[in-house]
Amino acid sequence: NLKKKKMFSTHNQLIVFILTYIGYIGLYTVRKPVSVVKAELASSLNLGTQALANMDTAFLITYAAGQILIGPLGDKLSPIKLLVLVFIGGSTSCILFGYAEDPSVMTFLWAINGLFQAAAFPLFMKVISVWFPLNEITAVLAVWTTSQQVGGVIATSSIAYLSHLFGWRYAFAFPAYFLLFYSLIFY
Repeated sequence: NLKKKKMFSTHNQLIVFILTYIGYIGLYTVRKPVSVVKAELASSLNLGTQALANMDTAFLITYAAGQILIGPLGDKLSPIKLLVLVFIGGSTSCILFGYAEDPSVMTFLWAINGLFQAAAFPLFMKVISVWFPLNEITAVLAVWTTSQQVGGVIATSSIAYLSHLFGWRYAFAFPAYFLLFYSLIFY
């Protein structure tokens, strides 16, 4: 039965939707800096293609492994508390990356970021699945998953703008401090 229904039948559902949507966008702002400021990063620290590729590869490996290893924790522990940990861990690794000079340290920090980022999507899905009935979840997720594209657009444009105004290191710091602050609201 595909009757037309309101997507948010309660005020709390709307709040959960908005908080998780903004949270996922926030995570994109600490996920995208390396890809956005790669040219400035390479120029500033005299990094070659291999060093930059190592950072991307480390992120992707830990992201993939983390989804398999960390995702099930959301079934055993509070997904809200774990998401706050994801916000803090991703932000901290992003801030430290912005201060780093050594490519090996930067690669390690970006790998840590990938590990924290990996847990986010399954945890957000767990939160949403608790607040929305099964017969509404497809419609809710159809809208909610636009946070990925909106997050990508906001992250790319804001990081590029911050880098242009203040330099590439601030493109890591400002979004990360925003997400740290947001973790207080989210919790």
